[in-house]
Amino acid sequence: MPANQTVLRWVSKNEAFAEQYAEARKTGYTLMADQLTEIADNINGDPARDRLRVDTRKWLLSKALPKVYGDKVEHSGPDGSPIQHVHRIELVDLS
Repeated sequence: MPANQTVLRWVSKNEAFAEQYAEARKTGYTLMADQLTEIADNINGDPARDRLRVDTRKWLLSKALPKVYGDKVEHSGPDGSPIQHVHRIELVDLS
């Protein structure tokens, strides 16, 4: 297995390899997401350790693939309408 630095150098210098690497990482994250249920369903493990394992994986997935595993945040105005931006200029009397 090549060193991490070697692989990252290949990624930076070879576009085809970079695409394959990105796809492999996505596959790895999907497998990691599948592990969450297995860890949570394990009744024979250490509950505190299992919680740490689950929380760590959830955090990593939310940062690595936020569109898939991140929190959904929606910004809207009242009743789901678009947000209205109001700009106001005030004149100040400096005398």
